[in-house]
Amino acid sequence: MIERNRYYYTKLGDLKIKDNVSVWAVVAFISHAGAEIKMMLLDECESPVFCVLGMDKCSNFGSIPLSNSMIVRIHRCRVRIASNNQVTIIGRINCAGLHVVAWCVDDLDCSTRYNSSNGFTFDPQLDAQRLDELRRYWKARIVDDGMARKLFFGMVNHSQLFTRERLANDAGITEQLRQPSEVFQNSFDLFACNAIKGNATDNNNEQHSANCDQNQMNVLEAEDAFLGKLKEIIRKITCESTCISFSRVRPNCYFDVVCQIVAVHVPFEGFGGATYLSVCDGTKSQIDGNFYCVGGTHTTQSQMFSDSEHIKDFVYVIGCWDDYAEKAKKFEAGDIVRILNAKVGPKDANGQFHLSLHGHTANSVKYKRGIECVRKAKRRPSDRCAEDGATEAESNAHPSGKRTRQREDGGD
Repeated sequence: MIERNRYYYTKLGDLKIKDNVSVWAVVAFISHAGAEIKMMLLDECESPVFCVLGMDKCSNFGSIPLSNSMIVRIHRCRVRIASNNQVTIIGRINCAGLHVVAWCVDDLDCSTRYNSSNGFTFDPQLDAQRLDELRRYWKARIVDDGMARKLFFGMVNHSQLFTRERLANDAGITEQLRQPSEVFQNSFDLFACNAIKGNATDNNNEQHSANCDQNQMNVLEAEDAFLGKLKEIIRKITCESTCISFSRVRPNCYFDVVCQIVAVHVPFEGFGGATYLSVCDGTKSQIDGNFYCVGGTHTTQSQMFSDSEHIKDFVYVIGCWDDYAEKAKKFEAGDIVRILNAKVGPKDANGQFHLSLHGHTANSVKYKRGIECVRKAKRRPSDRCAEDGATEAESNAHPSGKRTRQREDGGD
């Protein structure tokens, strides 16, 4: 317990259930859902604690400029246990004395970026010292926002925080962070677009390295072919329906869309139950601004796209909440889904738009809201060959089993 200016602050590793506490922490990751802010907080104890803060009015929600890597001071929040035994602090801003003050981690002059009330106390020595402690801790433990996203979405162990030196020296971990999950591996059109790309990837290494410019041109041609084919297939599915493309989406509006799943991101269980779908329909939005992104980059395990730079401008993230989160977890990369009555939320503190689908299935008919799979991802020929090879190898490894079955069937 730390006393600062008549307030007692508790370290995140010392929280006790059912206590009302005041804490200092760094926002490792932040997410928005309706009129709630969901954050993962860290301090020197290196014990991630989730925080859920609500607002009295949804209209006030967009005015909170909280973002990743900000230092927050929260007074009078309650400690609870989530369904998965995860420690969570909850509260409603400006209710029951709950008060939030936030500073940017890069502001050395301690100038506040957000204050939930008209006035607040700040000791120029004790509070400034705590700010400096958390600032030095964060700079040493987390490299950037991308690392925080990987920590939040489980691409690395949530109890495994990396220092700058370890990230620089451990090439294996660095490579793992660059290659998150299998994305597009089961996409229905990968093998078709690889054929369009040409024989550059099937030739020997000498021909592949002979002309880098030609290879780059082939990659771009493959990208254009992929997006063109995707738009053609989606156009056939969406004919005579209310679905539109991402190029026609407007801020603060509801929309229906048919798109292909690029990746499925599932945060830690118990943290709002959100599932994030990275989707693409082959079109690019005309909205002036950036869209919310999760999970760092979208990498692929195919020869078609070497990294996310080819498709990131066409990929959008839709956050599925409540009952739709469980349904979204069952989808796979490559599935084509129809999403009904999704919403484009307001800009957050980082100037990013949020696409969301929330509510309960009981209200699906009333609000015409939902998500469904209209076409499952086709398996690649290479995957089928790999399975057939594994089955054949298993059969060859047990030839006696075949003879035994023959004897049982009457053979000698």
